[in-house]
Amino acid sequence: MTLLGLKSAKIYCLFFVLFVKRKFDKTKIMKKINLLLFLLSVGFLGISQTTIEVTSPNGGESFQPGQTVTINYTINNGLEFDSPELHYSIDGGLNYAMIALTTALPSSPPLVYTDSYSWTIPGGINSTNCLIQARLHRGGVGFISTDASDNLFTIQPPITSITLISPNGGESFQPGETINVDYICENGQANDDLLFYYSSDNGITYSSIGSHFFSAVPPVSFSGTLVWTIPGGINSTECLIRAEVYRTPGGIGVVAEDTVDNVFTIQPLITGITIISPNGGENFEPGETINVDYVCENCEVNDDIMLYYSIDNGLSYSSIGSDFLNVPPPASYSGALAWTIPGGINSIECLIRAEVYRTPGGVGVVANDTTDIIFTIQPPVTMVTLTSPNGGEVYEAGESIYVHFQFENGEVGDDLIFNYSIDGGTSYTLIGNKGYSSVPASIEIDSILWAIPSGINSTNCLVSCEIIRGTQIGTDTTDNSFTINLPASISESFFKDVSIYPNPFSNSTTLNLNGLKDVSINIYDLSGKIIYSKEAVNTSNYQIDLDVKQGVYFVELSSNKQVSTFKIIRK
Repeated sequence: MTLLGLKSAKIYCLFFVLFVKRKFDKTKIMKKINLLLFLLSVGFLGISQTTIEVTSPNGGESFQPGQTVTINYTINNGLEFDSPELHYSIDGGLNYAMIALTTALPSSPPLVYTDSYSWTIPGGINSTNCLIQARLHRGGVGFISTDASDNLFTIQPPITSITLISPNGGESFQPGETINVDYICENGQANDDLLFYYSSDNGITYSSIGSHFFSAVPPVSFSGTLVWTIPGGINSTECLIRAEVYRTPGGIGVVAEDTVDNVFTIQPLITGITIISPNGGENFEPGETINVDYVCENCEVNDDIMLYYSIDNGLSYSSIGSDFLNVPPPASYSGALAWTIPGGINSIECLIRAEVYRTPGGVGVVANDTTDIIFTIQPPVTMVTLTSPNGGEVYEAGESIYVHFQFENGEVGDDLIFNYSIDGGTSYTLIGNKGYSSVPASIEIDSILWAIPSGINSTNCLVSCEIIRGTQIGTDTTDNSFTINLPASISESFFKDVSIYPNPFSNSTTLNLNGLKDVSINIYDLSGKIIYSKEAVNTSNYQIDLDVKQGVYFVELSSNKQVSTFKIIRK
């Protein structure tokens, strides 16, 4: 019988029912007819068998408890009263549990009927041996077809993990510093407690940092930060951080953990001090006030910066002073201590030493530095330099000239003794002396009047000066010899046409150079002090304005290595 014949038989049977007496139960009659038709089709007529087939999940999938998945199945050659049932197994098919009795097939279902069911996987399942089974039930007959997933699939809770992001190795921190411990927790659950620990001995022991408690279900991927103030007293290059996910419900305990990939460092900041100046090669004098400049790195409040000096290349030291830090200094603290160098020092082997003394806890010296190279502390060198005459000049016997000199670093009571020689320095005769009853300038420009004795006629003249401070401490001699001629010498002839008028004068006088060029003019008072000076005068009639008191003054003219002196009077 063909499928068309089977359906015609079915229609005939239904037509028959319409005419039976009302006392018959039509439902029971229909069940009988269906059974009859099923038997005819299967047992006697060779019509294709009704089957049910699970199409998904069909093996290899991975799901999680609580997840909703779609079960897809296909029914071939089903009838309208056929009813599918769905079951699952977590032990490879040894046992099955009911999922649902799904909706029966509709009237006149297609030969190939597909359907699906949304299944929320129960909690608590953890298996890699899961199967779905579909059973097709036909009323009055029972289960007529069964199928299961072709291969096993997995239902497991999501794997909880925790990963430490930072610090993760290689960093450097300091005790007391506050840092962020960053982490990511995957698939955490409500009531999980994230516990954090640190080690300073490469994981041999751990101490608690803190925790983060999930009071509600966290996101699948939870990024968190724990703020940690590093305890004081840690000094280690072998530090680690460890994180654990502790699951309280059911007493499960630690379900995930992580440790930083590499060790990191927690060490106190290294305190250092560097002397900036003086740092070697300088020259100072006793009594001079200088700044000792230094930079202190990572000093702390209550540190005392102690400064010392040595005059014997570090064999012994004496105190300069200190800088007490009574407030927290900046990380890089630049300081300066004013030091008045004690008198009496005369050394070329001087050093300065700086120490950072930490009082709290009795730590003591935590850093020090010494100038890189020795420097000098010496009294200033007292010296005299003869500037005129200094060689090549021409004077005449009986003439009065000024011996000019520069006196440096003199002291009260110093006496300058001037002598002259007419034989190139073989013998000397006293000119006079210049004493200082008050402190002279550090560089004193001065002169002494010398009345050249008559009768001298020499081209090998010299002037010398000695500094007497108890004993001789310095001397100088003109660089080259000069000439003293008898009267009517070259100098007289050279300046013979020069005149000064008016003389005596009131406020000004005029110097008639009568054509001389490059004339230098110096005017002295009776003490030898220069009160007027002019170089390279080329004006024939040169007016000199002098606001001086009444008295005698000397005008010294020099040109072309010729020198002559004129006396003028202020009335």
